[in-house]
Amino acid sequence: MTDPGAPDLGQVRINPKEPSLHFPVTVNQRNGPVERPLFTDQGKTHESVFRTDA
Repeated sequence: MTDPGAPDLGQVRINPKEPSLHFPVTVNQRNGPVERPLFTDQGKTHESVFRTDA
């Protein structure tokens, strides 16, 4: 869980105590070739496991 006083950048929450970043993702692909683990909607989502609009 993120610290309520931690800074954020839109949908991205920064937790300097852990340190970690938290942002929403959707599972995009469950099988097949993967080029990258994560893309935005403007990337190659057909080749990524996760998709985010953050």
